[in-house]
Amino acid sequence: MERTLAPSSGGSSRVENVGDVTNKGWELGINATPVSNKNFSWNLNASINRNKNLVTSSSQVTPITLTNAAGSPSVILAGNPIGVFYGNYFERDADGNWAVDDQGRPIAAINNPTQKVLLRKVIGSPHPDWILSFGSSLAYKKFSFNFLFDGALGQEVFNADRRTRQGVGIGDVSEKEIKGELPRGYIFAVYNTEEYRVESGSYVKLREVSLSYDLPKFANFIRSLTVSLTGRNLVSFDSYEGYDPETNAGGNSAVLRGIDFGNVPIPRTYQLSLRASF
Repeated sequence: MERTLAPSSGGSSRVENVGDVTNKGWELGINATPVSNKNFSWNLNASINRNKNLVTSSSQVTPITLTNAAGSPSVILAGNPIGVFYGNYFERDADGNWAVDDQGRPIAAINNPTQKVLLRKVIGSPHPDWILSFGSSLAYKKFSFNFLFDGALGQEVFNADRRTRQGVGIGDVSEKEIKGELPRGYIFAVYNTEEYRVESGSYVKLREVSLSYDLPKFANFIRSLTVSLTGRNLVSFDSYEGYDPETNAGGNSAVLRGIDFGNVPIPRTYQLSLRASF
Protein backbone atom coordinates (compact mmCIF):
# COMPACT_ATOMS: atom_id res chain seq x y z
CA MET A 1 0.00 0.00 0.00
CA GLU A 2 1.38 3.38 -0.97
CA ARG A 3 1.87 5.88 1.80
CA THR A 4 2.48 9.55 1.11
CA LEU A 5 3.05 12.65 3.18
CA ALA A 6 -0.01 14.85 3.38
CA PRO A 7 0.37 18.66 3.19
CA SER A 8 1.01 20.39 6.46
CA SER A 9 1.30 24.02 7.43
CA GLY A 10 3.33 23.46 10.59
CA GLY A 11 6.32 21.51 11.80
CA SER A 12 4.45 18.23 11.73
CA SER A 13 2.66 16.24 9.08
CA ARG A 14 0.72 13.03 8.82
CA VAL A 15 1.61 9.85 6.98
CA GLU A 16 -1.52 8.15 5.67
CA ASN A 17 -2.56 5.26 7.95
CA VAL A 18 0.66 5.60 9.89
CA GLY A 19 0.46 8.54 12.26
CA ASP A 20 2.09 11.84 13.07
CA VAL A 21 5.52 12.90 11.84
CA THR A 22 7.44 15.83 13.30
CA ASN A 23 10.28 17.75 11.68
CA LYS A 24 12.61 19.84 13.79
CA GLY A 25 15.84 21.49 12.74
CA TRP A 26 17.92 24.61 12.31
CA GLU A 27 20.28 26.17 9.80
CA LEU A 28 23.23 28.52 10.18
CA GLY A 29 24.69 30.44 7.24
CA ILE A 30 27.66 32.82 7.00
CA ASN A 31 28.64 35.10 4.15
CA ALA A 32 31.72 37.31 4.50
CA THR A 33 33.97 39.43 2.30
CA PRO A 34 37.37 39.71 4.03
CA VAL A 35 38.93 41.71 1.17
CA SER A 36 37.40 44.02 -1.40
CA ASN A 37 39.23 46.67 -3.40
CA LYS A 38 39.64 47.82 -6.98
CA ASN A 39 41.83 44.92 -8.14
CA PHE A 40 41.06 42.10 -5.72
CA SER A 41 38.07 40.72 -3.85
CA TRP A 42 37.58 37.64 -1.74
CA ASN A 43 34.24 36.23 -0.60
CA LEU A 44 33.55 33.30 1.75
CA ASN A 45 30.28 31.50 2.38
CA ALA A 46 29.42 28.53 4.58
CA SER A 47 26.32 26.83 5.91
CA ILE A 48 25.42 23.97 8.20
CA ASN A 49 21.99 22.60 8.94
CA ARG A 50 20.39 19.80 10.87
CA ASN A 51 16.89 18.38 10.53
CA LYS A 52 15.29 15.45 12.31
CA ASN A 53 11.99 13.85 11.37
CA LEU A 54 10.33 11.46 13.78
CA VAL A 55 7.30 9.20 13.61
CA THR A 56 5.56 10.02 16.89
CA SER A 57 2.32 8.03 16.71
CA SER A 58 2.44 5.73 19.73
CA SER A 59 0.08 3.25 18.04
CA GLN A 60 2.75 2.29 15.47
CA VAL A 61 4.79 -0.04 17.66
CA THR A 62 5.39 -2.61 14.90
CA PRO A 63 7.28 -1.79 11.69
CA ILE A 64 5.32 -1.00 8.53
CA THR A 65 7.37 -2.29 5.61
CA LEU A 66 7.85 0.00 2.60
CA THR A 67 7.88 -2.31 -0.41
CA ASN A 68 10.67 -1.69 -2.92
CA ALA A 69 12.38 -3.60 -5.74
CA ALA A 70 15.81 -3.41 -4.09
CA GLY A 71 14.82 -5.52 -1.11
CA SER A 72 15.74 -2.71 1.27
CA PRO A 73 14.27 -3.27 4.76
CA SER A 74 12.89 0.28 4.86
CA VAL A 75 10.12 0.73 7.42
CA ILE A 76 8.01 3.25 9.27
CA LEU A 77 8.28 2.73 13.01
CA ALA A 78 7.29 4.97 15.91
CA GLY A 79 10.22 6.62 17.65
CA ASN A 80 12.36 6.60 14.50
CA PRO A 81 12.75 8.70 11.34
CA ILE A 82 10.74 7.68 8.27
CA GLY A 83 12.31 4.95 6.19
CA VAL A 84 14.90 3.61 8.64
CA PHE A 85 16.48 0.27 7.79
CA TYR A 86 15.02 -2.43 10.03
CA GLY A 87 16.65 -5.75 9.29
CA ASN A 88 18.49 -8.81 10.49
CA TYR A 89 22.00 -8.39 11.82
CA PHE A 90 25.16 -10.14 12.99
CA GLU A 91 25.97 -11.35 16.46
CA ARG A 92 28.79 -9.46 18.18
CA ASP A 93 31.72 -10.65 20.24
CA ALA A 94 32.94 -9.03 23.45
CA ASP A 95 34.82 -6.37 21.45
CA GLY A 96 31.78 -5.44 19.36
CA ASN A 97 33.04 -7.13 16.19
CA TRP A 98 31.03 -9.62 14.15
CA ALA A 99 30.99 -13.00 15.87
CA VAL A 100 32.25 -15.85 13.68
CA ASP A 101 31.92 -19.63 13.74
CA ASP A 102 34.82 -22.08 14.04
CA GLN A 103 35.48 -21.61 10.30
CA GLY A 104 35.69 -17.83 10.56
CA ARG A 105 32.31 -17.12 8.96
CA PRO A 106 30.05 -14.37 10.42
CA ILE A 107 27.01 -15.53 12.40
CA ALA A 108 23.59 -13.93 12.04
CA ALA A 109 21.75 -13.17 15.28
CA ILE A 110 18.86 -15.59 15.94
CA ASN A 111 16.27 -15.85 18.68
CA ASN A 112 17.40 -19.31 19.77
CA PRO A 113 19.43 -22.20 18.29
CA THR A 114 16.34 -24.36 17.77
CA GLN A 115 13.96 -22.06 15.87
CA LYS A 116 16.72 -20.13 14.10
CA VAL A 117 14.47 -17.13 13.44
CA LEU A 118 16.60 -14.13 12.51
CA LEU A 119 16.41 -11.24 14.94
CA ARG A 120 15.72 -7.77 13.56
CA LYS A 121 16.36 -4.24 14.72
CA VAL A 122 17.03 -0.75 13.34
CA ILE A 123 20.34 -1.14 11.50
CA GLY A 124 20.66 2.30 9.92
CA SER A 125 19.01 5.52 8.84
CA PRO A 126 19.13 7.19 5.41
CA HIS A 127 18.81 10.64 6.97
CA PRO A 128 21.99 12.68 7.55
CA ASP A 129 22.82 14.17 10.92
CA TRP A 130 24.42 17.19 9.26
CA ILE A 131 24.33 18.88 5.85
CA LEU A 132 27.08 21.39 5.18
CA SER A 133 28.67 23.52 2.50
CA PHE A 134 31.71 25.78 2.12
CA GLY A 135 32.56 27.96 -0.84
CA SER A 136 34.76 30.84 -1.85
CA SER A 137 35.17 33.20 -4.76
CA LEU A 138 38.23 35.27 -5.62
CA ALA A 139 38.54 37.92 -8.28
CA TYR A 140 41.78 39.56 -9.40
CA LYS A 141 41.49 42.12 -12.17
CA LYS A 142 40.08 40.15 -15.13
CA PHE A 143 40.36 36.70 -13.50
CA SER A 144 37.90 35.05 -11.14
CA PHE A 145 38.06 31.71 -9.37
CA ASN A 146 35.27 29.92 -7.48
CA PHE A 147 34.95 26.62 -5.64
CA LEU A 148 32.29 24.87 -3.60
CA PHE A 149 32.45 21.91 -1.22
CA ASP A 150 29.30 20.34 0.17
CA GLY A 151 28.47 17.20 2.07
CA ALA A 152 26.16 15.14 4.23
CA LEU A 153 27.31 13.31 7.35
CA GLY A 154 25.87 10.56 9.52
CA GLN A 155 23.53 8.74 7.14
CA GLU A 156 23.59 5.13 5.90
CA VAL A 157 22.97 3.65 2.46
CA PHE A 158 21.45 0.26 1.70
CA ASN A 159 23.86 -1.03 -0.96
CA ALA A 160 21.84 -3.71 -2.77
CA ASP A 161 24.33 -3.67 -5.67
CA ARG A 162 27.15 -4.88 -3.43
CA ARG A 163 25.17 -7.99 -2.47
CA THR A 164 24.55 -8.77 -6.14
CA ARG A 165 28.20 -8.34 -7.12
CA GLN A 166 29.44 -10.55 -4.29
CA GLY A 167 26.84 -13.21 -5.07
CA VAL A 168 27.95 -13.60 -8.68
CA GLY A 169 31.66 -13.61 -7.83
CA ILE A 170 32.73 -10.19 -9.09
CA GLY A 171 33.04 -8.33 -5.80
CA ASP A 172 36.08 -7.65 -3.65
CA VAL A 173 34.92 -9.94 -0.84
CA SER A 174 34.03 -12.84 -3.15
CA GLU A 175 37.46 -12.44 -4.78
CA LYS A 176 39.10 -12.88 -1.38
CA GLU A 177 37.07 -16.04 -0.80
CA ILE A 178 38.12 -17.44 -4.18
CA LYS A 179 41.77 -16.68 -3.37
CA GLY A 180 41.49 -18.39 0.00
CA GLU A 181 41.94 -15.18 1.97
CA LEU A 182 38.48 -15.75 3.48
CA PRO A 183 36.98 -19.13 4.46
CA ARG A 184 34.80 -21.05 2.03
CA GLY A 185 31.15 -20.21 2.54
CA TYR A 186 31.85 -16.66 3.71
CA ILE A 187 29.67 -15.04 1.02
CA PHE A 188 26.88 -17.54 1.71
CA ALA A 189 27.08 -16.70 5.42
CA VAL A 190 26.66 -12.94 4.88
CA TYR A 191 24.49 -12.93 1.74
CA ASN A 192 21.08 -12.84 3.41
CA THR A 193 22.05 -10.71 6.40
CA GLU A 194 20.75 -7.22 5.68
CA GLU A 195 23.23 -5.50 7.99
CA TYR A 196 25.96 -6.57 5.56
CA ARG A 197 24.49 -4.24 2.94
CA VAL A 198 24.16 -1.17 5.16
CA GLU A 199 27.14 1.16 4.76
CA SER A 200 28.16 4.64 5.79
CA GLY A 201 26.79 7.13 3.28
CA SER A 202 28.69 10.13 4.64
CA TYR A 203 30.46 12.20 2.01
CA VAL A 204 32.08 15.54 1.29
CA LYS A 205 32.32 16.51 -2.37
CA LEU A 206 34.22 19.06 -4.34
CA ARG A 207 31.02 20.09 -6.04
CA GLU A 208 32.26 22.77 -8.36
CA VAL A 209 35.40 24.61 -9.46
CA SER A 210 35.30 27.44 -11.96
CA LEU A 211 37.94 29.69 -13.53
CA SER A 212 36.89 32.70 -15.64
CA TYR A 213 38.59 35.45 -17.61
CA ASP A 214 37.09 38.66 -18.96
CA LEU A 215 38.22 38.99 -22.57
CA PRO A 216 38.99 42.36 -24.16
CA LYS A 217 36.02 43.85 -26.00
CA PHE A 218 36.53 43.98 -29.75
CA ALA A 219 33.30 45.82 -30.63
CA ASN A 220 31.39 48.72 -29.10
CA PHE A 221 28.09 46.83 -29.00
CA ILE A 222 29.57 44.17 -26.63
CA ARG A 223 29.37 45.14 -22.97
CA SER A 224 31.32 42.14 -21.66
CA LEU A 225 32.83 38.89 -22.90
CA THR A 226 33.85 36.12 -20.48
CA VAL A 227 35.33 32.68 -21.06
CA SER A 228 34.95 30.08 -18.29
CA LEU A 229 36.08 26.56 -17.54
CA THR A 230 33.93 24.72 -14.98
CA GLY A 231 34.11 21.26 -13.43
CA ARG A 232 31.33 19.69 -11.36
CA ASN A 233 31.32 16.69 -9.01
CA LEU A 234 35.07 16.40 -9.31
CA VAL A 235 36.01 14.50 -6.12
CA SER A 236 34.04 12.62 -3.48
CA PHE A 237 35.61 12.00 -0.07
CA ASP A 238 33.80 8.97 1.34
CA SER A 239 34.27 5.36 2.43
CA TYR A 240 31.34 3.98 0.44
CA GLU A 241 31.93 0.64 -1.34
CA GLY A 242 29.55 1.48 -4.19
CA TYR A 243 29.88 4.07 -6.93
CA ASP A 244 28.30 7.04 -5.19
CA PRO A 245 26.75 7.43 -1.71
CA GLU A 246 24.66 10.36 -2.96
CA THR A 247 22.05 8.10 -4.50
CA ASN A 248 18.47 6.91 -4.15
CA ALA A 249 16.65 4.20 -6.06
CA GLY A 250 13.45 5.49 -4.46
CA GLY A 251 13.50 8.52 -6.77
CA ASN A 252 11.21 11.29 -5.53
CA SER A 253 9.57 9.10 -2.88
CA ALA A 254 8.81 10.91 0.37
CA VAL A 255 9.56 7.81 2.42
CA LEU A 256 12.16 5.72 0.56
CA ARG A 257 15.67 7.13 0.92
CA GLY A 258 19.27 5.95 0.73
CA ILE A 259 18.85 2.90 -1.51
CA ASP A 260 21.50 1.97 -4.10
CA PHE A 261 20.15 -0.50 -6.64
CA GLY A 262 21.38 -0.12 -10.22
CA ASN A 263 21.47 3.66 -9.89
CA VAL A 264 23.55 5.72 -12.29
CA PRO A 265 26.09 7.71 -10.23
CA ILE A 266 26.16 11.49 -10.51
CA PRO A 267 28.51 12.21 -13.44
CA ARG A 268 31.69 14.24 -13.34
CA THR A 269 31.30 17.01 -15.92
CA TYR A 270 33.47 19.71 -17.50
CA GLN A 271 32.19 22.75 -19.32
CA LEU A 272 33.92 25.38 -21.43
CA SER A 273 31.69 28.39 -22.03
CA LEU A 274 31.76 31.81 -23.61
CA ARG A 275 29.33 34.36 -22.21
CA ALA A 276 28.60 37.71 -23.81
CA SER A 277 26.34 40.58 -22.85
CA PHE A 278 25.24 43.32 -25.20
